[in-house]
Amino acid sequence: KLGTYSIVFGVIAEVLYIPCIIGLYRDMRTSCFKIMFWLGLLDMVAIFANAIMFGITLLRGDVHCSEPTMSFIVGLTGYGKITSFC
Repeated sequence: KLGTYSIVFGVIAEVLYIPCIIGLYRDMRTSCFKIMFWLGLLDMVAIFANAIMFGITLLRGDVHCSEPTMSFIVGLTGYGKITSFC
């Protein structure tokens, strides 16, 4: 049940991000919009890892011992993208 909520939130956030990214892409003349565009793309990757992939692993019941490689890659991607914003 918690995995479903996580996936639904992730999909809604990704869908809402698409028009924002398109709007930023259309006006990339200034450096501010270029930075916001790339930060938005990084945030979309982070949402995919931290919400959608997390929800899938919750639904499947995976733990680190059963899927160590996927757990490592998803964790590294999510943590790496979140910390790259600072």
